Amino acid sequence: MENLAVIKFDANSINLDIVKINDSGNYVVLEKIEEPLKISEDLERDGLILKSRIAEALVILKGFNKIISVYNCSTVYPVITNILKDARNLNGFLEEIRSTTALNFKMLDNLDEAEKIYLSVINSVDCPKGVIVNISSNTVKFITYNRKQIINCEQLDFGDFTLAKKYENSNLSQEEINSEMRKFVEEKLSQIQLFNDLDEEVQFVGVGGAFLTLAKLARKIKRYPLERAHSYVFTKSDYDSTSKVLTDLGADKNKRLKGISETRADVLVSGLSIIGAIFDKIKTDKITLSAYDYEDGVIISHINLANETFVYPEILSNSLLAINNFLDLDSRAKDVYEIAMLLFKELKVLHKLPRQYTKVLKISSYLNNIGAKLSFANKERASLDAILSLDILGASHHDIVLAAFVVSSQELDNFNLSEWVKYKDIMTEIDLDAAKKLAIILRLAKALDKSKANLIEDIQCDTLGDSVILKTIVTKDASLEIREAQKVKPDFKKAYNYNLEVL
Repeated sequence: MENLAVIKFDANSINLDIVKINDSGNYVVLEKIEEPLKISEDLERDGLILKSRIAEALVILKGFNKIISVYNCSTVYPVITNILKDARNLNGFLEEIRSTTALNFKMLDNLDEAEKIYLSVINSVDCPKGVIVNISSNTVKFITYNRKQIINCEQLDFGDFTLAKKYENSNLSQEEINSEMRKFVEEKLSQIQLFNDLDEEVQFVGVGGAFLTLAKLARKIKRYPLERAHSYVFTKSDYDSTSKVLTDLGADKNKRLKGISETRADVLVSGLSIIGAIFDKIKTDKITLSAYDYEDGVIISHINLANETFVYPEILSNSLLAINNFLDLDSRAKDVYEIAMLLFKELKVLHKLPRQYTKVLKISSYLNNIGAKLSFANKERASLDAILSLDILGASHHDIVLAAFVVSSQELDNFNLSEWVKYKDIMTEIDLDAAKKLAIILRLAKALDKSKANLIEDIQCDTLGDSVILKTIVTKDASLEIREAQKVKPDFKKAYNYNLEVL
């Protein structure tokens, strides 16, 4: 195991990420700090970074060094965006940082930045073929990829910060500024060639603070039940609702919006203009968001170099294994999942659920005892809350919510209908029935793995009249497993309307 730190110096802030990497190449975030510092604010006057800003930056970086020391980080990656590349005293500034803090900042290269952002997305979002739209402070990147390979990368030479600065001292009204920004972005987007060659299978993935901030507002506006940024599907409707709220507000009012930092408030309107123009340009009304950015790409690249691999094998499996390892949940979760998949296949004629529900079953199987681990006496509620709070990568919000109810409802009397209603905008009509049927499959799978000795080799299902007979093919005596599975009979009848016999 090792701890690693990434420091990113941007136009408006200095960010510190500290993560723990385990021996299997997974990582969890231990610390995430954003310190506002508008170091580029005065550059337009004389091209110099002010001494007062330099002094403030050194104070922040010295503080970061102390935190890095406490976590005993073996490697530190300090990077600085090229927003400051034209500063006349940049070299002197970087040398002062190096001599004062021993941090040797590297200026971000556009190609390196694109590769790291791509790495972070393909290891966190289940989207095999897509276009990553990354809005940073000074660029908008469009990264086309297919089957884990970058195909093309184009970029615009402005971002939400530089676009906001362009109109900062304008005498135009806010409405006129919004209109001018939109026209400017639309004109620049017309120069991007990749939009002309996209097929219908391509999905768009949004990365960067502009997307995350506007999505946060959209979730508040429509009272979305999950406060989860990653994998949130930001729609054209979301854009319209946030635009209606923000368009006529000045910067001061934006800063008073609850939950929005001053740093992000300064670029809300410019970010809105960029995203609105992109929606008008692309052939879809939804963009899946990734909360994983350049810093995560740096961490993944570090892990890949250490393990001599290029990408994680399978996003969801890897994420669930990481959660299992770090929370010390169930070392046999994979075996439970394999039995659950046998049951899903054999009972398909009864449950009639499409294959996409196997992803829910995988999440449920790997996290099947998380509630008992946290609070055995209240394991149902603990399961629901824990799964809804976990960073599960490679899964949609729908899959995560449904899995939470599957795990917490293995005994159907514990199904919380009043809680279910909160997520009615995420669930579909068939999900209520699916949750109960999958919960029974999970409970049966756990019963058939009761002695944790890998006794079940195969399962065969026969339907006779109003009865279902599950015949187990075993390697050794499995009396305990069959006895435990028989206990599921009453709930099986409720969910499937069939009597159950296990042999």
